[in-house]
Amino acid sequence: MKRINFNIKDRKVLTLGLCLVAVCVFTLTIAYAALNAVLTIQGSAQVSSADWDVHLANPKVTNGSVTTTVPTLTTGKSLTFSTTLNMPGDFYEFTVDVVNSGSIDAMIEKVTKTPELTADQAKFLKYEVSYANGESVANKQAIAAGVTMPIKVRVEYRKDLSSTDLPTGQVQLTLGLVLDYIQSDGTGSSVTDNGVYVSPVNVVSGDYDTVGSEICIKDECFYVISSTTDTVTMLAKYNLHVGNSLTWDGVNDPVITSLASPTGIQDSSARGAEINAEEMPINLPWVGMTVFSSDSQKGAKYSDYSGSIVEKYVNSYNSYLITQGVTPIEARLITIDELESLGCSGSSHSCSGASSWVYATSYWTGSSTVSGDVFSVVSIGNFGHFNYGRDDSFGVRPVIVISKDYFN
Repeated sequence: MKRINFNIKDRKVLTLGLCLVAVCVFTLTIAYAALNAVLTIQGSAQVSSADWDVHLANPKVTNGSVTTTVPTLTTGKSLTFSTTLNMPGDFYEFTVDVVNSGSIDAMIEKVTKTPELTADQAKFLKYEVSYANGESVANKQAIAAGVTMPIKVRVEYRKDLSSTDLPTGQVQLTLGLVLDYIQSDGTGSSVTDNGVYVSPVNVVSGDYDTVGSEICIKDECFYVISSTTDTVTMLAKYNLHVGNSLTWDGVNDPVITSLASPTGIQDSSARGAEINAEEMPINLPWVGMTVFSSDSQKGAKYSDYSGSIVEKYVNSYNSYLITQGVTPIEARLITIDELESLGCSGSSHSCSGASSWVYATSYWTGSSTVSGDVFSVVSIGNFGHFNYGRDDSFGVRPVIVISKDYFN
């Protein structure tokens, strides 16, 4: 049984104002007359009743946890849970609100987290407690009257471990957390956004369940291509700013050069090859084209996504998104099945039946033919397969899968 205890010590200090009576006496004598005046100023102070009420409420389990069983909350002061982690990567995570519904500001006097994992236990287990926005829970953090702060608790069987790090047998731990709140003395520190997680994900149009809706992760935007109960799959709006650029004067051979300062993220100029209905180049220079793979970087076959040059670009982009506050469940290239679900046709080599954003750029897919070509989309709306070594046409337009938790 893994237990989290939440204790509150009722320490209240009320300062009572004294009733002050001031008596002022003025005496003024002029010639034959005397004026005597007594001025009396009286006042009273009243102390209203105060209410101390800091408690726990609203526990919620995070999607992807090994169980959906919500921790048991008892009288708002104690919360318990039990979970079993069988495989590396398994985790149990939940949030619970610390609510100050009283009229007295409070602050943390002491945080007690038990146990301190041994060096061996820390190799295979994570036990983390923070606010929902990732900020650490610490002494002297204030919670004002009327404020709610969400706490996040996560227990994880680490996956970044070697076989020698694995436990030799079943491990049972009793985990504890005590947050000791007292009345604030005015010296407490604030918590950013009251601990609330502010998602970097923004719905620009539509919603996360509607194909074609535009979703942005800060400045990186995507189109929804599918969704499940828990996840959203999205196609990048533009290609990544990687690889080459192409210029052509209409007479001599095209000139292909490596980008001087590739950013590795989406760029509105990175659209790959752009041609008109007569298949003549337009909107030169073209930016963001790359070979799919090469002799020095490829998978088991040149047309395999795994091990390819484009996979390297996608993985790097995935790392960038993590720095922006979103950790994708998956990052890859689009598949032929996904393109056909969006209206493209492999038999007619066309995406004319799809929305225009599907073929707004020219890009590689993650699917290949038996002969070793790689399926690709051309911005004019064509859909075909091309040699992996082509460096003058297709770019990298990632697909990512993220949790719907980012939208809540």
